[in-house]
Amino acid sequence: MRDLILQLSKSSIYSTKPRRTQSNQQVKPPKLPRKKADPDKMD
Repeated sequence: MRDLILQLSKSSIYSTKPRRTQSNQQVKPPKLPRKKADPDKMD
């Protein structure tokens, strides 16, 4: 039981860390061009 809990806690920490950085990196690039496209369309 203890091994299972330890494995789960370790895996959850490892899975959440890379996921956060990946989502942040993936969200940042598309947001920049999208914001630039808005004023371009208005012009």
